[in-house]
Amino acid sequence: LLNACDKTCCNISYLPALLSLIFNLFSLIFSRYKPDSIFNGTSAISQFVYFGGMLLLAGFLIYVYFKTFYTDKNNFKNFSKIDKGLIFTLIWFAWLAIGAKGAIRLIFLFSPIVAILGSLFFVKVAEYGFKFKDNLFKIATLVLVILIAVSLFYNFVHISSLNDKGMYPNLNPQWISAMNWVKDNTKEDVVFAHWWDYGYWVQTAGKRATILDGGNAIPYWDHLMGRYVLTTPNDEKALEFLYTHNATHLLIDPSDIGKYPAYSLIGSNENHDRYSWIQPFSLNEQATQETRNGTIYLFQGGTPFDEDFIWKNEIFVKERAGIAGFILPTIQKEGSIKFQKPIAILVKNGQRFDVPLNCIFFNNQLKEFEGDGLDGCLYIIPKLTSQGQLNNLGSAYYLSPKTKKSLMVRLYFFGQENPNFKLIHVEDDPIVADIKAKTGLKIPSIIDFNGLRAPIKIWEINYPKDVKV
Repeated sequence: LLNACDKTCCNISYLPALLSLIFNLFSLIFSRYKPDSIFNGTSAISQFVYFGGMLLLAGFLIYVYFKTFYTDKNNFKNFSKIDKGLIFTLIWFAWLAIGAKGAIRLIFLFSPIVAILGSLFFVKVAEYGFKFKDNLFKIATLVLVILIAVSLFYNFVHISSLNDKGMYPNLNPQWISAMNWVKDNTKEDVVFAHWWDYGYWVQTAGKRATILDGGNAIPYWDHLMGRYVLTTPNDEKALEFLYTHNATHLLIDPSDIGKYPAYSLIGSNENHDRYSWIQPFSLNEQATQETRNGTIYLFQGGTPFDEDFIWKNEIFVKERAGIAGFILPTIQKEGSIKFQKPIAILVKNGQRFDVPLNCIFFNNQLKEFEGDGLDGCLYIIPKLTSQGQLNNLGSAYYLSPKTKKSLMVRLYFFGQENPNFKLIHVEDDPIVADIKAKTGLKIPSIIDFNGLRAPIKIWEINYPKDVKV
């Protein structure tokens, strides 16, 4: 700013301009200082300081501009001599400061301009130092700049070195084992399809090509993968997309359960037609009721509707009404459990409505009930306690009518036989694999043990002869 104002603002006074700029930069950065302070970014004082700094600087710059124009038009021409590189650098810093203030991940983008400004500081100090006529002052300035620069450089190198020692790949043992299997059991020219998060892992640890990866070079492909593969109810559309991209294998990771809202939203149209989620429900053991010939179980949790549902003239609006739990009545028959039609507990405006549920999945079997009701499905999984006790009805996931039709749910959850997708590998969660090996328990690959434990599954894709690009 001093350099820019040497021939222009000095005739008025560059000090107010400098002070307003400093206040503006401080207001950008420190109006969101930390969550438990008054400058938390959302309080009234934070907003006042944030926007006040902008208005103060804008107001003063406008004042200087027009003041110069009306008092000395010859001097006004000096505005064209302002160093545009410095102005650009200042604007660059200001925009990224605003971005980093709003999203923590943008601090990575903020780093280069901070490094540039830090370097520019030393250059400018040296330039002004060499304007002294006394050589002693010139030498002193140079020595001071070198000492500060070396000190900062050493500190950054030291901190970076310490951070690097604590860095390690995100690949967990389950993924390492799965990728070792891929290297040993698939050809080198195969192509993997999956959600984009795992692309670099498959490429580096599995040494295989992928359609998507973290670079997201063509973001539209993320939409296509979400829409026409993971959430599609239409196998033909999935095969067309996969065939177009020369995919030979499909991989689904257990974290895709929690990421369903992300890829279903990205795969949606403008009306969010695919947007949904998969929510867990826990067995309330205290609410379990014994009957004369069976047991009634209660699964509790909460999930909003992902689309409007109508039951007996009652409209349950999506995302405004939801499901609070499920009642699962059973009877004991010939030493085995027989399920009766479950009841979904719906909540709307504080009122409860009990509605029949038409589907449950238990012990690798899909059971659908006849009659009216909610067409979603309760996916029941065992829960293993820390004492080694296995409760076959310990936990559950609710699959809405929309999600249960998706390819991801049909292949990964239901394990449906599909002539176009042949399951060739299941990489169990390490804890599940260890329990199976040590106890000999025949437990499924998806269980609840201090959280969800689920496998990585890999399918080989077999295309029909009439598939089209």
